[in-house]
Amino acid sequence: MIRPIKGAELLGMYTVQWKHRIMLLNERLGEYQRRLVAAHELGHDARHRDLAKDGGIKEFTLLSLKDRTEYEANAFAAHLLLDNDTIIEMAKNGYTVQQIAMELNTMMELVNIKITEMNRLGENLRVPFDNNSCFLSKVHPEEDGWP
Repeated sequence: MIRPIKGAELLGMYTVQWKHRIMLLNERLGEYQRRLVAAHELGHDARHRDLAKDGGIKEFTLLSLKDRTEYEANAFAAHLLLDNDTIIEMAKNGYTVQQIAMELNTMMELVNIKITEMNRLGENLRVPFDNNSCFLSKVHPEEDGWP
C-alpha cells in the first residue's frame, strides 16, 4: 500500500503495521523524486522489514553512504532504476559518473552506488567520479526541476 503524506521535511516512510507493509510518500514529490523514494522504500521492504515494525523507517535524506541500512536500500533502488547493460556500455565508451547521470537524467550518486554494486558483483568498471554535491541532504519536495 502506498499513501501520500504531507509535510516538507519527510520524503518517505516504510513501516509494517498489523502485518501490513506500508509505504508513505510525500505528496509534493515530483515524478523523478517519487520514483527514487519509492524504489528506496521498496529496498527497505526487501531488506529491512523487521526494522520497520517499531515506528517505521523515515526518510529525511536519501542515498546516504554512512548507514548500512540506508546504503542497502539505496543499492536496491540503483539496481531497480538503472539498467546494467546501459551502465556497462556507457562505462566502456569512457563516460564519467557525471556524464552517465546526465545522460540518464538521474543523480550521480545513484550512478556511483550502481557502479560500486556492479563491481562488487563481479564487473570491473572503472568510471571516474568527482562528487562535489550534497546529494539529497537538503532536498525540498516542493522544488521544481529536480534533478
